[in-house]
Amino acid sequence: MLLISLWVYAAPPALPKNIGNQTTEALIIFYKTDCPYCQNMTKVLEKETGFVSLLEENFSVQRVNIMTEEGRKLADQFNVHAVPSFIRFNTESGENSMIKGFPGIQKLAALLHLEYSVPVEEAVIQDREVTVHTVNETATASTGKILVGCGDGIVQGTEQCDDGNVVNGDGCSSTCTIQPGYTCVGTPSVCTTTCGDGVKAGAETCDDGNTVNGDGCSSTCSTELGFNCVGSPSTCVTVCGDGIKVGAETCDDGNVANGDGCSSTCSTEAGYNCAGSPSVCTPSTPPNDDCANAISFSGQTGTVPGDNTNATNPGTFVPACSTFEKDLWYKFTLGTSTPVQLALNGVSMTDPILALYSGSCAALTLVTCDDDSGPGLNSLITTTLAAGTYYVRVISYSGTGPHSGTFNLVYNISGNICGDGILAANEECDDGNLTDGDGCSSACKFENSNTIKGVAINRDGLRADPSSMLDVKSTDGGVLIPRMSSTQRAAITSPAKGLLVFDNTSNTFWYYKTGTGWTEINGAAGTGFGVTNSGSVAFNGSGVYTPAWPTELYDDGNNFASNIFTAPQAGVYQFTASYTVNSSAVPLLFLLIADIRSAGTIYTANTVIVPVGVTGAVTVTVTAMAKLSAGTGVYSDLSKSAASTSNITGSTFNGYRVY
Repeated sequence: MLLISLWVYAAPPALPKNIGNQTTEALIIFYKTDCPYCQNMTKVLEKETGFVSLLEENFSVQRVNIMTEEGRKLADQFNVHAVPSFIRFNTESGENSMIKGFPGIQKLAALLHLEYSVPVEEAVIQDREVTVHTVNETATASTGKILVGCGDGIVQGTEQCDDGNVVNGDGCSSTCTIQPGYTCVGTPSVCTTTCGDGVKAGAETCDDGNTVNGDGCSSTCSTELGFNCVGSPSTCVTVCGDGIKVGAETCDDGNVANGDGCSSTCSTEAGYNCAGSPSVCTPSTPPNDDCANAISFSGQTGTVPGDNTNATNPGTFVPACSTFEKDLWYKFTLGTSTPVQLALNGVSMTDPILALYSGSCAALTLVTCDDDSGPGLNSLITTTLAAGTYYVRVISYSGTGPHSGTFNLVYNISGNICGDGILAANEECDDGNLTDGDGCSSACKFENSNTIKGVAINRDGLRADPSSMLDVKSTDGGVLIPRMSSTQRAAITSPAKGLLVFDNTSNTFWYYKTGTGWTEINGAAGTGFGVTNSGSVAFNGSGVYTPAWPTELYDDGNNFASNIFTAPQAGVYQFTASYTVNSSAVPLLFLLIADIRSAGTIYTANTVIVPVGVTGAVTVTVTAMAKLSAGTGVYSDLSKSAASTSNITGSTFNGYRVY
């Protein structure tokens, strides 16, 4: 039998325009060798020779292994993704239809509109009990379901389920076994996922092994807002920055920026209160809002920044030195009688006040207070204090203007008073005042701006630009980098990342790169060689043409011995070769193939193949990039596939070292 022989021996054929001589109807049977249903179908067909003959009478039968390259292409043509599958194909009209799976002899005959009677096994359901008997008639709807195996919708034998198809991924597999994560009941089987079993299946977007809400995977196995769940069983983590406060997040303000109250890990930052989802964060009350939590000075001199915007108004306060609103507290301790200086600058509020107290928070004594003695009507206290603990209070004035804001509290409890014009041991400068921005700050420190220092090298005496640490300025000189030989450069012990030198041997700059070592900075980029041949050379026969380069446009010292460019030093090179071929005789179809060849490593190259079938000029260009050691040769050639009256009227070969 033709079908049987094809079934056992045939290789997958290409689909011809007319598959059979006796009919325009083809039946293409797709299979693969490791498919148990395909093997079962083979056994059934081998026994039913009468049915095989009927198929051969009505169709040109072809068997295609879907695992071969040709079979896969043919399967893709008909959108076949499961085996066994039958394609009924009309070779004249191109119309086709598909039967998925092997439904059995009787049902297959009915689907193919063939009349065929054969004893078949028939399952009749009676009071939920299945009896199997044999009938010798054509199966009809009145004779019950035909027993055809997995995919017939009847759970029988060793089948765990049967949902009427042989598709994987819907709960009942192509071998009629229940897939992990599903529960299948009934006949035909209805399969549903089992939420909470730890197996992510079907429409479940997660399954973490439980049906608890609030842990990222809900009781219906859907990913909850604010979480990202992966894996099976699913692991769910919060998504910081999505504006949804869930899980262990104490806030989520819709971003992952630090410094706005809600950190990059969605935790509330110190000094803030955050509420809502997305979270709104507002500064909390400063820690030194009252005397008991006063911040201690660090060292004998320094500057403490402050912001009393969210400080509380203490109301009536005794002893008071002026009308006030919000205040912040600081403290220090002296071991001996010491001159002390306190000052405010960088103030954004209107007319703040400084108050100095002795004693304890429970029994304070006002030493002094000041409103406008400092530069720009800022507060300034200069006094000598006995040994003891003292409290400093920064108060916002209750008059007009902003009653709160930022400030800098500058303190000097070293005994050396800044601004007296006497340079003390702890002072970098003392210009006799406490004015900032004049080069010597109110803390008697050198300054370029309020806080930024840099080194200036110039001839005009100006300070360094605030954005630079080193500001070199000149119109008649430059910066001279250390110069040395290659041997000296290589001998540098433990060079730092980014170390820059000029190599006298190679006449190029080199820098040290961690993990790579010394790296040359584009030593020869943009320079190299260029050669050209503008004469006319006959190129009539088929073969290879390797040009001789009589004229050099520019040269890095290479003499092109044997028409080969020899790399003068190691590096990565870029090459371009171009040929102009003029065919003036009767047109003859041939191919021009240009190439660049080397014993070195070719990184990238394009071999150009140009079909030529007309007279006239044709230009062929090819490029390549190669990594070459010193002395490695590179050349270019042009080959022609057939004889033709042609001339090479021009050719060029260019290259340069990239690095």
